[in-house]
Amino acid sequence: MLILKEGSLSLEANSMYAVELFFDDQIDQFVRGIWEGLKQKNITSSLADMEDLVPHITLGVYDTDLPVDQLIERLEQIPFNSFDIHYDALATFPSTGTLFLAPTMSTNLYKAHEEFHKEFNEFRHLSNEYYLPNKWYPHTTLAINLDSKMMLEAYNYCLHNFTPLKGKITEIAVDKINTSEQEWNSKTIYSKKLI
Repeated sequence: MLILKEGSLSLEANSMYAVELFFDDQIDQFVRGIWEGLKQKNITSSLADMEDLVPHITLGVYDTDLPVDQLIERLEQIPFNSFDIHYDALATFPSTGTLFLAPTMSTNLYKAHEEFHKEFNEFRHLSNEYYLPNKWYPHTTLAINLDSKMMLEAYNYCLHNFTPLKGKITEIAVDKINTSEQEWNSKTIYSKKLI
């Protein structure tokens, strides 16, 4: 999931597009289990309650001026390969109250990100800078908008339920994310299984 710093991306009508990598069932179910566990322990329900959210790694985030139909048409033509992904670490973005799984930066993960941004370089001016090459910190979000007390509770919960994960990236998707102070939701508008 994405957390934006104020002013980092202009949002028209509180929405944006994200290009994301989805996982095999093992990683998907583990992440969903953490989201639900954090909700059941009354720590946070921010992601468990987000409509249509799929566990993911985000390759890029774009404002609504993105010609999304053009991006999707080109994604359909590009052969993307499935690859292994490993998670061995929990980490935080303290300034945004985000707790996440940090994947091992494999050659395949690095190349997927680099090649995506080379292919779609003409959209760079519409991108959130934190997802561009040399600034990107790949992650799979477990909780967002945590204050310091909630962060400690969420971290302790995740630490006690964490196990190193090995799985696969199996799909590339485009999501439309709508944000407001009251509610966030994420809707997949395109997805493609990887070969």
